[in-house]
Amino acid sequence: MDVAEENIPRDLFELLRGFSSLTPPNRLCFPANISPVLVHDFLINFILLNSHIRDYPPSREYQKNFWKWAITHLESIEEFEIDSRIYDYYVELMPHSGPYVSHVLSMLPVPTYTSALGPPQPHMFGRTCDLGLPLRAPPSPSYVTHFWNLEGDPHMTQESESVDMARLKTTTLFESRTTIESGTTGLRTWRAGFLLAQYLILRPELVQGKRVLELGSGAGFLGITVASLQTFSALNSSLWMTDVNGTVLQRCRENIGLPCNLSSAHPRVQCVHLDWAISLDPELSPNYGHGWMEI
Repeated sequence: MDVAEENIPRDLFELLRGFSSLTPPNRLCFPANISPVLVHDFLINFILLNSHIRDYPPSREYQKNFWKWAITHLESIEEFEIDSRIYDYYVELMPHSGPYVSHVLSMLPVPTYTSALGPPQPHMFGRTCDLGLPLRAPPSPSYVTHFWNLEGDPHMTQESESVDMARLKTTTLFESRTTIESGTTGLRTWRAGFLLAQYLILRPELVQGKRVLELGSGAGFLGITVASLQTFSALNSSLWMTDVNGTVLQRCRENIGLPCNLSSAHPRVQCVHLDWAISLDPELSPNYGHGWMEI
């Protein structure tokens, strides 16, 4: 379902925004002052059938936890019937199981570790070590979608009790859900990036009509925001996004180019390797690359 033209109650929008940004369900608020029928229909039409979420979904682990949370609240309402599509989708998110799978798992050798820090194997996820601590797989990388508006209010705390979806923009990234992945911290967005993006949204003239160089672009959240702001202006603008890690830089390119992001339509965005520590070496810095003369 396309929700871009809708005007929705703020409490329901907070559910959509929380789901899209992978907010832990225990930090979400189930709307108690809205008709259960409206909440139920919102969950189906704006989340379950949302075309953007279908194309750029949160991780299966997160979705499983979210729908478990939502179903628990809906089932607590007396004499309320939940649409079977919610149950069906929740079942699809559950790990594959069955007698054959259980038999295969039971036949696999289970190493014994004397320390909870022993390396967990795939067949040990969900089991415990000798100390009784769970051995779980790390959270999977996931699409994350952030909503923002040109007024620059990150929490959209206007006095209005509804949210006009047509006024909102989105930034979507595929990023890590762990602090370190592949030996780098650059595959996820950090709070400093959100704060700087907020500052620039309030002051778009700082990047519109400018040549912008970003050092350490990471997964690309801030760069996508800058590129989006530049596309709103008729002035010629350009953006150079850089990182020292090749894996991070590739992820940045992919996120910048996602069709759902305004940055994908920006004609002058470059993602290039840059190690600014080389500037300290007088022998290497003059020959680092002629491409930088364009900035």
